[in-house]
Amino acid sequence: MGLVGKIALIGIVAVAVILAVVWDIHNQSKIAAREKANAAETSSAQTAQTQPADTAVPVPSVSEASLPVPPVSNTSPPARTVSVVTGQPAQPQPVQSQPRPPASTASQRYIIKKGDTLISIAKRYYGDGLKWKVIYEANREVITDANFLPIGREIVIPPVKTAEKMAALEHPARTTYIVQKDDTLTKIAERHYGDPARWKDIYQANKEKIPNKDSIVPGTVLVIPDLSPER
Repeated sequence: MGLVGKIALIGIVAVAVILAVVWDIHNQSKIAAREKANAAETSSAQTAQTQPADTAVPVPSVSEASLPVPPVSNTSPPARTVSVVTGQPAQPQPVQSQPRPPASTASQRYIIKKGDTLISIAKRYYGDGLKWKVIYEANREVITDANFLPIGREIVIPPVKTAEKMAALEHPARTTYIVQKDDTLTKIAERHYGDPARWKDIYQANKEKIPNKDSIVPGTVLVIPDLSPER
C-alpha cells in the first residue's frame, strides 16, 4: 500500500471517530432532555397532590343576635346645669310680716318669747319703747316683775289710743337712758336735771326696774321723767 492509501485510510478512520463522538453527544443530549422533562412532570404531579385545587370555602354567616353586646352602664352622665338669663326682673322675696299696731279701739294678744322685754314689745306695737308701762299695767296678773317676763305666757296689748293717753298722763316730758357701768341714780339725776337730789324722781318712775336703789344694773333702760328744770 502506498502512502496515498495510508493517508486515505487514516482520514476515513478519523471521520468515523468524529461521527461516533458526535452521535454519542447527540444521544446524551436527548437522554438529558428526556430526564429533565420527566423530572418536570414528576414535580408538577407532586405539587398538584400537595396543593388542593382552589375551591370556594363557605364562610359561616354571623347574625346580629350572635354578636357580643357591649355592657351598658347604668350610670347616666350628670345633667349639665345651664343658666338661662332672661329679661324678666327677679321676683321679690316674701317679707316676713311684722306685728301691726293694734287698732285705736281694739286690744291684741301676744305670746311672750325668749329675749322679749316690755320695751321691745312696746316698740313693736306702738313704735315707742317708752310706752312699756302701759303693757305692764294691763298685765299685772301675768307679769309680776317688769324685768322678768314669763316666756310662753299670753299678755294683752292695749289699743294705741289707750296707750297714748296713759303715757301722756304719766310722763308729760321725759326721755330714756341706758345705765352704764359705775352709774348711780345721783349721777344720772345730775346729768339730766343738773340736780343730784332728783334721783328720787328717777327711782319713782322706775321702781320695777330698780330692785336696789343703791346699786343699778348696767344695761337697764330707765325712764327720765319731767325734764323741766324745776318740779
